[in-house]
Amino acid sequence: MDEYRHSELGLASFVTSILTLVLLILVFGITLFLAATSPDGVDEEAAATIILGGTMLACVGALVVAFGLGIAGLWQTERKKLFALLGIALSGLGLMANFLFLLAGLAMS
Repeated sequence: MDEYRHSELGLASFVTSILTLVLLILVFGITLFLAATSPDGVDEEAAATIILGGTMLACVGALVVAFGLGIAGLWQTERKKLFALLGIALSGLGLMANFLFLLAGLAMS
């Protein structure tokens, strides 16, 4: 019986999702720290705030790419689908969390 190999696209999706989620958690933590330590709130025109916002947008883009890689990994024949499914689940979770944080920020403003 031939044993199938893992899908390279699925593995790329999984690794991209993990790294992006770690970076996203780090960015959220820094943002919350800046908001908590600033008495007047976060200065929206400060360089750090702009960099954090750009990093969040880059993370969303990376999660979309990871989601697409996971779907492509599911379409590969004669490959294991575990990492493709995990990549899709983690990137989808990250995208939903980002969307919920966006809605929470809009509700507070």
